[in-house]
Order: sequence, then C-alpha cells, then structure tokens
Amino acid sequence: MLSIEYHLVTEHPSIKRIPSIGPEKLELQIQKLKSVYNPLTPDDILALSVGTKEYPKDSFFLTFDDSFAPTVDCALPILKEHGLKGCFFVYTEVIGRSFLTTLEKQRVLQYMAGPYELFLENFKRTSLSLYDSLPKDIFTCSQDRYEAIIGSYLAEWSFYTLEERYYRFLRDTFITPDQCEVIFTTMFKERFTSSEEKDLANALYISPDQLLRIKSEGHAIGGHSHSHPFSLTGLDDRNLSHELIHSKELIEQIIEDEVTFLAYPNGHVDNRVIDEAKRAGYLCGFSTINDLCTLDRAFNIPRRDAADLPKFLQV
Repeated sequence: MLSIEYHLVTEHPSIKRIPSIGPEKLELQIQKLKSVYNPLTPDDILALSVGTKEYPKDSFFLTFDDSFAPTVDCALPILKEHGLKGCFFVYTEVIGRSFLTTLEKQRVLQYMAGPYELFLENFKRTSLSLYDSLPKDIFTCSQDRYEAIIGSYLAEWSFYTLEERYYRFLRDTFITPDQCEVIFTTMFKERFTSSEEKDLANALYISPDQLLRIKSEGHAIGGHSHSHPFSLTGLDDRNLSHELIHSKELIEQIIEDEVTFLAYPNGHVDNRVIDEAKRAGYLCGFSTINDLCTLDRAFNIPRRDAADLPKFLQV
C-alpha cells in the first residue's frame, strides 16, 4: 500500500510560499495513482490494520495533515470528483483560532519572511542570545561544516535542503519544546504585527464547519495531537496523555462521532506513545517510519510525503 501524506493544498497568494501543492497538481497525481493503484477507504484501512491480511501492494490511501483550511476547500471537490475517501488529521489547538501556534510561526518564518538562509541565521542568533548553554561552536559553524555535523540526519527525505536538515538537527537535538516557543515568539514579533498574525491565522486554520463538511462527504477525521509538539516521544506521561485525549475529545464534540485514526506529529512514535494511543481509544496510527518491526502493526502504518513520491507520480 502507498499511503500518501499531504499537508497544505492551496492557491492562496499570501500563504502558498509555505511548502504546498496546488489543486491542479493534486488532480494530476490522483489521476496517475488511479491508473496504477486501487483506492482504499478509511473502512478498508481499519479492517486491514486490525486484521492479519497484508496491505494490498497495488493500493493507495490519501491523508491530509495539519488543520489547513485551504486544504479542505481545495481537496474535497477533487476527492469527490474521483470518488475517493481519505483521512484529514487535525491538531485541535488551532480550530477556529485567530492566532498562530508555535508550529505555524515557525513555518511562516521559514518560508514567508525572506530567503531560508536569513531565517537560519536569525534562528541561530536568537537561540544563542536567549540560551547561553547552547553549543556555540555548532550554532555558529559555517555552511561547509553542516554535513560533517549532522551526518545523515533526515537524509532520507530528499526534499529537505542541507540548510533545512541542519536547522532541524539543531532544533531537534539541542532545543526543548518550551525553548522553541520562546525563540519563535521572539523572532515572529520582530517580523510581523499582531494584525498580520490574525490575517495569516484566518487564512490558514480549519473551522468547525469545515470539519462537519469533511465528515458529511464521507472522509475520516483523525487526531494529530492538540498542540502539534515536535515529537510525542519526548513528552512526559501527563502531557502525552493530554495531547492524545484532549484532541480526540474536542474533535468528537464537534463532529459527534468517534475518532479512531491518529497521525503522530512528524511521524515520531515509540511503544510508549502507542500504548497511550490505545488507552485513549484510537484504533490505528500513521507514522512516517517503515522499519520499526517491534511496533504494533496497526499503530505504525507508514506514509510517504507527497513531496517524496516515486518518480512516476511526480508532476
């Protein structure tokens, strides 16, 4: 099975610089997928996940992450035209909100505030100015040392540049989630006004009405945590439980239906996260990892990012 992970689908002029796919490209990819593979529905995924049958190799399933309003507006008509049913994974902190979360502040700063090299330099400068304990030699090294420092970190994702892999290495290795919040809030205030933040949030975030529309058109709605932490595996037990249970309950209150699908933020999962997901009432979980053979099959369904599809599907 080829399970594909999409994020932002948009033609919106003010936010399309965030890594995204346009509706025309989504349409072409779906046409190519249908010419080679057979589509699976959410019911098919549940049945296969909890059963013993192998996922059909000639099949595909579409998923959409991160609570983007334009994705709903752009993707639903295309899915309906092709008779496809997928799953929309929602992180709940942003539903109907008019402010940006730490995750979205990071995305906007990365992709909408100038060249990536400028973002990277500002990130390093701000981090070092706020936290003296960070390793200055690694945070101030020149570009020709990036690869020596990070090795093969995230090298399996061909769509990441060397600069983005280096940034993500710094963030994921040396900086805590609480520090990330302070760093990106500081950087964002230097670049954007509160009015600009509100406009961006209104353009980006999903509404309760859109969740009901997704459900009414026969798609699954899955949990994607509450605040989209960089990794569920790094949370203590109390915060892990809150991220999984609170988000599930909020979605269920809106759609008045059970939420059984889960996608782990950034694909990070281990057996402790899986055990907590089961306790929360999820029945299956999607990752981005395909080599953790010790993990529960139903809770380690691998996905490929839409930016890293096989060459014959790239358009």
